[in-house]
Order: sequence, then C-alpha cells, then structure tokens
Amino acid sequence: MKKLALVVAVVLIAGVELRAQEETRSRRGAERSPEKMAERISERMADQLELDENQKAEVYALHLDQAKSREEEMKARRESMKESRENYRSKMEEILTPEQKELWEEKREENREKMQERRRKGPRSGQGNNPRHQRGGGRSR
Repeated sequence: MKKLALVVAVVLIAGVELRAQEETRSRRGAERSPEKMAERISERMADQLELDENQKAEVYALHLDQAKSREEEMKARRESMKESRENYRSKMEEILTPEQKELWEEKREENREKMQERRRKGPRSGQGNNPRHQRGGGRSR
C-alpha cells in the first residue's frame, strides 16, 4: 500500500512539473511576439526616461517596426540555413558510397542524441557563459 501511494505521488508530481514547463514555454512564445516585445521595451523606456504619451506612442511604433523587421530577418536566415544544410547533405550523399552513407547517418544520429542529452542536462560546472567559471578564465588570485 505504501509503495502504491509513493508511485501515485511520484506520478502526480511529475505531471504537475511537466504541465508547469509547458505553460512556461507557451508564455515565452507569447512574450516573443513583436507586439509584446515592443510593448515591454517601450514601457521600460517610458518609466526610465519619463516619456510623455506622444513619445510613448512613437517609441512603441519604432520598437514594433524594429521587432517585425528582426522577425522577418530571422525567418529569412533560418530558410537560408535550411537550404544550405540541404545542399551540403545532397553533395555529401553524391560523394559517399552507400555503405559510407549508412555509417555517416548512424554517426549523425549518435551526435544528435549526444547533443540532446547535453541540452537536457544543462551546462556543467565550469562551462557556463561566465568567464570566471571557466578553466583558466577570470582573474588570477
């Protein structure tokens, strides 16, 4: 009975955690819309610089235009990168023998799985963006 209660508790906790992660992801996506980004930046500037209503409207319009432009540029860049990857892949397949292609695909899949595992684990100690935490980085004492 105690084991059953423990299993049920673990499943419930895991479910709650998963749902919280999904909600966080969906909120992040909404916050990244050009309108939300422009609104957030404009509000911060309005508070910091004490903008009047006219200035707020102009700053918002400028930020919105900039955010939409950036979004379009990123979309074009992603398309270009996708095209480049497909081009590389087709040229590589022309070069390799069928056996080599098979081995190449296996190695690519192994590397993809390793990368996904690293992403799940997060940065290890000494491998963050902070130079102080990297080996040989930061100030010497």
